[in-house]
Amino acid sequence: MDPTKIEKLRVFAQSDDREWTPFFAGRDEEISNVEAACRRAATGEFLEHSHWTGLKGVTRVIQGAPGAGKSSLFQHLVHIWIKRAGAKKPTPVPVDIPIHAFKGPEMLAQAIGSGLPVSLFDKAKGLLEAVNGMSVMGTGLSFERSSLSSPGNLQFPRTRAVVLMIDEAQNLDLSSPFTPPAELLLWLHQGNHGLPLVPVLAGLANLEGRLARAGISRLSNDAVLTLGCLSRDESCRSASLFFDFFGIPHSDSRNDWTEILYDLSEGWPVHLHHGFRALSGSLADANLRLEAVDGGAFRREEARLRAAYYDARTDLLPIQLIARALERVGASGTRNQYTDAIDAEHDSRRGGRDFRIPDGMDAEGLFETMVGKGLLQRVKHKRYCATVPSLRSYIAAHSGSVLHPLSLEGDVSGIKSALAEGEDPNIVDIRGRTPLHIATECGWTEIAETLLGAGANAEAVDRKGRRAWELLPRHATMKLKKILMPMNVPDYSLFPRDQDSLKPKNGDEPSFDM
Repeated sequence: MDPTKIEKLRVFAQSDDREWTPFFAGRDEEISNVEAACRRAATGEFLEHSHWTGLKGVTRVIQGAPGAGKSSLFQHLVHIWIKRAGAKKPTPVPVDIPIHAFKGPEMLAQAIGSGLPVSLFDKAKGLLEAVNGMSVMGTGLSFERSSLSSPGNLQFPRTRAVVLMIDEAQNLDLSSPFTPPAELLLWLHQGNHGLPLVPVLAGLANLEGRLARAGISRLSNDAVLTLGCLSRDESCRSASLFFDFFGIPHSDSRNDWTEILYDLSEGWPVHLHHGFRALSGSLADANLRLEAVDGGAFRREEARLRAAYYDARTDLLPIQLIARALERVGASGTRNQYTDAIDAEHDSRRGGRDFRIPDGMDAEGLFETMVGKGLLQRVKHKRYCATVPSLRSYIAAHSGSVLHPLSLEGDVSGIKSALAEGEDPNIVDIRGRTPLHIATECGWTEIAETLLGAGANAEAVDRKGRRAWELLPRHATMKLKKILMPMNVPDYSLFPRDQDSLKPKNGDEPSFDM
């Protein structure tokens, strides 16, 4: 037993610092994309040409729902560039730019100067004077090029790009093309200044649209990087880094827990982070022995963190209306399809705000709010979808009775109280799921027993024709399988997504006794 490691695990379990990146893995394409833009800026190839839309700058936009890992990617880029700084190959110079620096050229120049390494500050005087000397001609967005911005007059090393890292960019005032942030960003984006500057903005999933409305619409196809779920390989690499960081040796248990973390997270970065936090506490309690981890305690904490994250995403929104609109559209849809569905499902006659478009908002406004809060994210071909399956499940569960979200969250006492007050255990949500379907899919043994004891119908089918036992997760307890599964169904015929390599070895599989 190592008391130092145990204490580190407990500290991490209580920390919500998602920008801390010792377990960062993946996003290789996004990293390569940003670094390619840096190379173009450093060599004077500021503009990217498009046959259809003309010249476009080297601005990069990293957008995604809350929890997609935008800030973590920023921190990882800083980490790898600082790590490479002593190498022969020139590396980009990252500079954090706060939102308030976009009030004017002078403040932006000050922010760049204060963020540069001391060793480069004297060499950057020409660059800073050029930024500070940026001026606007007339009433439009025509920018005068200062003589100081000429590459020949710059002392700053031409082989290194200065990356302006602008996090939480959705908080910039981009209400029109004439706000100071919009004017400054356009000046930076156009690249006419000849400076080795690469603006990289990170923000919510509707950031590209907000920039377009502010006049910054000429972005090349590869300039907008929308972060989605990590792949299985990326998630497993991150889990491996987590175990290595805390000194957990390779073993069959470690392999099994790696798969558990991926399955529960669905590759969504914040869920993976929450899984690490939940496992950290349980691992500390088990004195660093993975095989002794209390799977039930881990799963309950992971579910609590997930529910808190989804609660924050949907707070004050008409969740019944949203659930019905999402089901009407299906797996994905266009902006018009979603706004039409919102209008169609809006019902001012039903009681409560959950069925109505909020006052002062129309369908378009609610759609934009859903994108901003991460309930929808733009994917290819101008379509949108909820990128995390469990998010859609969470929203759909709130279209049923009070038992549905309680079953999702694993709230045993809440379930018992609701049943005692007369809640029907066989009410279905918009997907035709009973609370037993949800409890089974989550692997909650005690909740499933409680619902069955209150008269839940184990043979009820959802809209896809599935009974509860057909939703059993891979790591369900034997007890849950026994009380739900027909006698003639072999265990692993339930799980067509499983591969032989993912099955537990020697029958020694972690289970969640809940």
